Amino acid sequence: MLYRMRGRRGANGLTALLVTAVVLSAAVARAAGPDTAQAFLQAVYRGDREAVAGYLADGVPADAQYEGMTALMTAAHSGHAAIAGQLMEAGAQADLVNVNGDTALTLAAKAGHNAVVEVLLDGGADVNHRNGWGWTALMLAAKEGHAALVRQLLRSGADPDVTGRYGSTARDLAKRGGHDAVLRILARSGSGTSAAQ
Repeated sequence: MLYRMRGRRGANGLTALLVTAVVLSAAVARAAGPDTAQAFLQAVYRGDREAVAGYLADGVPADAQYEGMTALMTAAHSGHAAIAGQLMEAGAQADLVNVNGDTALTLAAKAGHNAVVEVLLDGGADVNHRNGWGWTALMLAAKEGHAALVRQLLRSGADPDVTGRYGSTARDLAKRGGHDAVLRILARSGSGTSAAQ
């Protein structure tokens, strides 16, 4: 946290001493034992790129986890593409899974975060990974009606004919949700229908 000082006070009214105290307080919080991972993931969740950079510089692993979620999963679920890229540059692994078998990509796809999905795919995420339900990012995007994301995943090699645990395909999930735009995109991709309707 850096401030440009003007005279005795900074542009935001903080004195140099107070700024120093704030910076030191943040550094101590980052270095504080077992709560570090939680604080790191909270910074990721808030989208605080500066704090995330500070934690990484202090040696917090890019794949730090808290309650089964990695920092990258948190960025993906929260829609913070820049932080997802920052974490991947620091060595975060895109294909780690949580207790439900979800990766950062499946979480981002379900939430409809196109920019995060692009960052993850550019970083080598498995476009056809199946979560605990056997659902891929494409299936989750189709189920939620994220048409542009469905198109993006198909262009990146997503298999439209993968079936989930109970035999449903992306097309079946889109049909159940009444997502006609997704159905049209999937039809143009040449996806078939499964037995599950």
